[in-house]
Amino acid sequence: MANLFDLHVSTSELPQEIKNIRNKYKDYLQIEKGHCPVTIRHKINALRTFIARSGIQHLSQLEELTVKDFFYKQCKDHEWSANTYRNYWKNLKCFFTWAIYNKLVKLESNPLDKLGKPKIHKVVPRRLSKEQLHSVFTACCTFQWRYAVERARNVAILATFIYTGIRINELINIRVEDVSIKQRTILIRKGKGGKVRIVKVPMELVRFLEDFESHIKRINIQREYYFSSIGEYKIMTNKYIYTICKKLADATNIYFRPHMLRHTFASMALEQKIPIASISKIMGHESILYTQSYLAPEENILLSHFESLHFLT
Repeated sequence: MANLFDLHVSTSELPQEIKNIRNKYKDYLQIEKGHCPVTIRHKINALRTFIARSGIQHLSQLEELTVKDFFYKQCKDHEWSANTYRNYWKNLKCFFTWAIYNKLVKLESNPLDKLGKPKIHKVVPRRLSKEQLHSVFTACCTFQWRYAVERARNVAILATFIYTGIRINELINIRVEDVSIKQRTILIRKGKGGKVRIVKVPMELVRFLEDFESHIKRINIQREYYFSSIGEYKIMTNKYIYTICKKLADATNIYFRPHMLRHTFASMALEQKIPIASISKIMGHESILYTQSYLAPEENILLSHFESLHFLT
């Protein structure tokens, strides 16, 4: 099943005119829209795939039927899911709007305004159970990491995911000065959409951060980013974090990814009766509707709720 990470369209295959337009569009996304590198990469990849698979050599060739045929063909030939379809729809609509405004195409209106989107059936985001979470965290504490400071850092990383629900890009961009254990806060500078917010640090997380900082002081290392790579002490990459999680997943035979810890945080916070508005603010959701997707009580909780009802007695 295709997704935005399955693209293998070489830049060298694009016509020079398209390359120039792509570069201008990339500047627009970065400078005017202020999108993060991941969002820009998704939008550029969607454009590159559209150009390569639609067969057009010049934007002047772009017609509404070209766009419609592209989406229909990808669904048939590449078995696009509803999510993949909607991701391309959203990313290409942004490009067409920009191209029309800058008079790069002959179209007068966005062709995607007339192309519908498949309905997505809402599902509860995947999460870990409390027992699975405990097993993963225990494995992180006992795993044979190379250095003591590496163990302390990885435990602190995992605990930060679990107790704050922050995103992976938010975590790796935390700077040393953004963390205040005294005030029990973490400043998130690189939130989704470039938004800044402050996350409160629970007491249970404080001890893991303090342990990590004590190891850092012991080896007297100067670093810019709070969670840094071992050795060079530079900013960590998404791949670096995924590698840590993969080692723990293999050690426990429990599949999980960093974002599942965010889902787990939201679900468990709701189960512990924390107000949904507070959870939404902590997680940096644009709307409380996103947070509501985690509202899915377990069967035994549902049963206990309804057993207390007495309508006729």
